Amino acid sequence: MEDRPAHRGTKRHARLRHNPRGPLLWVGDDEDWETARQKDQVLVCPETACDIELAAVHAPSNRYNPRFFRFKSASRICGHWPAGNRGGPETPQHDWVKARLARIARHQGYQATAEHWHTRADVYVHEPAFCLEVQLRPTQFADRTASRHHKGTEVCWFIRDGLDSKKSRQALFHGRGVRFRVVDRETHRPIEPWNEPGNYDLDRRAVIEVWGTVARLPRRGREPDPTATGPGVSWFTTGTLSGYQFLTEVLSGQRRWHPAGRIGNKTGLWVLDTDVAAYNEFRKRQQQHREQLARKAEEAGGPQLSGEPQTEPAEPTPHMPVSAIQRHETTREIAELEADTGPINKIGNLPRAAVPVYSSASRPRPRPRRRRWWQFWLLW
Repeated sequence: MEDRPAHRGTKRHARLRHNPRGPLLWVGDDEDWETARQKDQVLVCPETACDIELAAVHAPSNRYNPRFFRFKSASRICGHWPAGNRGGPETPQHDWVKARLARIARHQGYQATAEHWHTRADVYVHEPAFCLEVQLRPTQFADRTASRHHKGTEVCWFIRDGLDSKKSRQALFHGRGVRFRVVDRETHRPIEPWNEPGNYDLDRRAVIEVWGTVARLPRRGREPDPTATGPGVSWFTTGTLSGYQFLTEVLSGQRRWHPAGRIGNKTGLWVLDTDVAAYNEFRKRQQQHREQLARKAEEAGGPQLSGEPQTEPAEPTPHMPVSAIQRHETTREIAELEADTGPINKIGNLPRAAVPVYSSASRPRPRPRRRRWWQFWLLW
């Protein structure tokens, strides 16, 4: 038990006494609220082991908390699932998106609870354990993600369109995030059904779209050629997907989060397992092509892909510059040439095989012969 001021005597969740295993009723969902307001319903505390009765109260004058469940008797209160203490009042937009995500999960057969108290998740899918977090403003994404992982749950951040802070971009591309917006299913233009709670036609037409980190295969006819691309070529592209299909694939395990660099992507991506298999097949064909080129180069005696130097000297040609002419000399002749370091080193004294052969086009001009002092007497 907790004292009454700690939980302010209100809750945002309740359950039906005659259906203890049914989904919890939440004040942020219009359908749940209509069920809770029916006169023949008996509401009790959302905690399974607690049987304290609650009453649904609608207070339009309360700007931040127009709907809540209060204790039916002041003598019987509890501290389970208290309202508040969640970082401030929830906006109508926040409640609408959470209710829609929870409804999608339930429609697919999962048990989902909005504003799950024990995990502090916006929407908690019980099995598989998954936290769906709706974020309309900057927050401590990394800390909250680590807290969910510590409790044994996966996380997906739904970051609204237009939230472009440094932390939100980091969460989007590196912290299991995805962009979202609410659009009309017929015109695909943004709409705000949370501002018209009684407009059921607008609510029916509203759908959630996600993008930013939703990966897809390259378009048909634009696939990279494994024989003409390097190892760092990008494979996946990103696009828009309906929130219903995205959530179906994520909760079923068909689409998973892949951090940056794992499958050749510079940022984290939500990728289908089948698309990852296609990517791995592309990389396999690319590697096989490179190995085939290496074998052909080795068989032809051409340049090695590994960058090893040539062992055979190139043959001199008449059009090659003097500096590039290769000499064909034996080890003994090279040793004799290096040993001949006397003061008079005439071309005629060089080993025969070491005399360079020049073309007429590149023949160097002869240097004038230098005479010694004792040779000048011959001129007289």
